[in-house]
Amino acid sequence: MGAGLKLDRPLAFATSGLTWRLLALAMPLTIVALALLGYALLGLSAAAAMLLGASLAPTDPVLASDVQVGPPGKGLEDEVRFTLTAEAGLNDGLAFPFINLALAMALAAHDQWFRDWLLIDLGWKLTIEVAIGFFTGRLLGWLIFHLPNRAKLSRTRDGFVALGVTCLSYGVTEMAHGYGFLAVFVAALGIRAAERNHSYHEKLHDFIEQLERLFMMALLVSSVGHWWRAACSRR
Repeated sequence: MGAGLKLDRPLAFATSGLTWRLLALAMPLTIVALALLGYALLGLSAAAAMLLGASLAPTDPVLASDVQVGPPGKGLEDEVRFTLTAEAGLNDGLAFPFINLALAMALAAHDQWFRDWLLIDLGWKLTIEVAIGFFTGRLLGWLIFHLPNRAKLSRTRDGFVALGVTCLSYGVTEMAHGYGFLAVFVAALGIRAAERNHSYHEKLHDFIEQLERLFMMALLVSSVGHWWRAACSRR
């Protein structure tokens, strides 16, 4: 959500060629390269090597925030930063089919597992998440910015709306058996498109950024706690 709200210009195929090349070429090649290294050097099975490659290939939109575009409307959006931000928002959702490919390879319960992966995990789930994210973002963008003046959510200046949009788009997509991460990013793009230059976008982005930092700190503290308990138990 934070990455999508940052982007001041539309994410179009005609003007974002570098982003699509990173997603369609660089990330799959990285997954394959990591999988081959895991298979050849670490002695992993084919399925485990694919899982390793699919897990390590995507970049993280929270930890990579220092090299992304600035907050909405601040003008800190050169081509490199725009590309890294857009790619960070999209790649998690596009890595999930390869995670499921690794699981399908490990199970291989029937002869049609690869066809099922193509039709369901790659075709259906990617399509449904983009569709739900698009319509959710457009609908909520209209509700936020274009309702009658007295009912406009943008008048409240409440950044908590961004959390509601995140949970709604993610939850609906998961109920439809899609990948919720990409749906959230597409929903954020739809909200920006509804009223691209409104100052309320900055409020939504600031709230989401604070939540990101809070959850990241909680995860780090939890990891340190698990490490400390494990170290004490060894003694």
